[in-house]
Amino acid sequence: MKLPLWTVFVFCGVLLLFVQLAAAFAPVIVAVLVAVAIGFLVFLLPGFFLARVEAWWPSIALALCASLGGTLLRLMSKRPASPWIALAPAFALLTSAGIATYQRHYAKRCGLCNRWLAGNLALECPRCGLTVCDQICWDFDHYRCRLCETNRVPIFTPDARWWDKQFGPRVEYGRCQVCLTPAAEANLRACGKCGRAECTACWDYGNGQCIHCGWVVSDVPEKLKMYVSAPAQVPAGSSRSAARD
Repeated sequence: MKLPLWTVFVFCGVLLLFVQLAAAFAPVIVAVLVAVAIGFLVFLLPGFFLARVEAWWPSIALALCASLGGTLLRLMSKRPASPWIALAPAFALLTSAGIATYQRHYAKRCGLCNRWLAGNLALECPRCGLTVCDQICWDFDHYRCRLCETNRVPIFTPDARWWDKQFGPRVEYGRCQVCLTPAAEANLRACGKCGRAECTACWDYGNGQCIHCGWVVSDVPEKLKMYVSAPAQVPAGSSRSAARD
C-alpha cells in the first residue's frame, strides 16, 4: 500500500532524528559522519515506501530537521556534550543540498515533461529514442512515449521489400482484422502463424505482434524486443491461404 507523502516524511524524519541522537552520544566525528549519511538517506528512504518527491527542497528540509532535532536533544541532555556536535546539522544540510543541486542541474530529465529522472523509473522509447518518465509520459499499453502514441510515429520501414521478406506477398482480398479497412484501400499482410491479415499500419501500431495469436515478426528492432515476446515462430507466408479464406 502506498502511503501519503507526509506520512512517509514524518516516519523518515523521526527515524533519522533518533539515528542522529544516538550518534551524538558517540565521538564528534561519528556524529558528523552520521549527519552526512542522513544527507544521503533522505533521498533514498522515501523510495522504499514508493513515495515520489518532485520538488527539490523537501529532502533538504528533512535532513536539516532530523539532524538538528537529534543534535538539540543531545545538547539538552544531562550528560556533557562537545559543542562541536553542533556542526552535524550543517553537514547534513550541505550534503543534502549538494545532492539536490546535482540532481537539479546534472541528472537526466524526462524528454517530454522535463521532470527529474533520478530515483524514478525511466524508459527509452523504441520509436523516437527519447528517455521519458513512467508517470505521465510512457504508454504502458503500447510500449512507446506519449508523443509517439499521439502522432502515430511508425517503427517499421515503409519499404515493401522488408514487408515481403517478413510476411510474404501482399494479401489481395479481405479486410484488416483490426481496423476493417478493405484490401483495395490498405496494404494487408498475413500473420505468419494464424494467417489473419492486418494492414501495415495496424501491424506497426501493434509492434509487429498479432492481436489474435501473439505471433511476432522476426525482424523486430532491438529496442522493442524487450517489450514484445511471442510463442514458437512459424515461417512467414505459411498461412497466407488462411488469410484468403
